[in-house]
Amino acid sequence: MMLWVALTLVLGYVLNQTAWGVRVYAIGNSPLAARLNGVNVTRVVFSVYVVAGLFYAFAAWQALGRTPIADPSGYQIANLDSITAVVIGGTSLFGGRGGVAGTFIGTLIVVALKNGLTQAAIDSLYQEIATGLLVMLAVGADQYLGRGQRA
Repeated sequence: MMLWVALTLVLGYVLNQTAWGVRVYAIGNSPLAARLNGVNVTRVVFSVYVVAGLFYAFAAWQALGRTPIADPSGYQIANLDSITAVVIGGTSLFGGRGGVAGTFIGTLIVVALKNGLTQAAIDSLYQEIATGLLVMLAVGADQYLGRGQRA
């Protein structure tokens, strides 16, 4: 847990206080506009994938603590949880808007929902349905509030 808090703080600082973070948000908002402003879009996108790969490595390392074997199909639905946490945290699915702090809070909400449903002895199928409904509500709210519109 402390590793994730540390990574969240470092990534939040890097995205908000460095030129690299400004470029990442610029590309998320409009890759063409970023390119026209002199940003090497290919290099920055590649660096984002490298950072994401490091985060995936930490996630896989932590997942090994939950399962007795390395099962490649063990976390097939984890993408739904990730998308739900990010959208609940205020990140637009259309890019350019969002932040690490909101995503962290969205993650806490999703984890609390999953744990609450597990403790209430709700079947895992219905837990996935609840998570899907939560992401649909979050995306709907994002669209309704106008954050999903591009400027």
